[in-house]
Amino acid sequence: MTKIIIVVFSILLILGCGDAKKDRKKVDKQRDAMTEQWTKNILTGDITLLAIKHGIAEEQLIKILDEYYKMTQGFSMIEFMSSFPSKKEGVKLETGTGEVITISDALNRLSDKYNISKQILSSIIIDKKMLECRRGD
Repeated sequence: MTKIIIVVFSILLILGCGDAKKDRKKVDKQRDAMTEQWTKNILTGDITLLAIKHGIAEEQLIKILDEYYKMTQGFSMIEFMSSFPSKKEGVKLETGTGEVITISDALNRLSDKYNISKQILSSIIIDKKMLECRRGD
């Protein structure tokens, strides 16, 4: 009789542990989904806010930023200038096509392509970089 009670108790214990593992996996999945959604909200929130601030459609803003970062390869003027403090000549960047351009040239190309002033484009890029810095991207 004692053996039967131990076996029944063991089976109930095993079944109960299985449910705990399933519950833990479910909680982990929910947490991962929430984290992913939170990250998406932050990134799309930046784009949405910048688009509204500068009066540009979100899709167009995404294309502009993507093209700018491809042209400049995410170049950081501050990093470059701090490593060469005496450098006074124009800064030139190599694009993915092997072409060398300046940041000003990149802004000129985007300005012509999207019919948006260089001032607005530079403001968008500065705003985006400030948002990234605040988050530590």
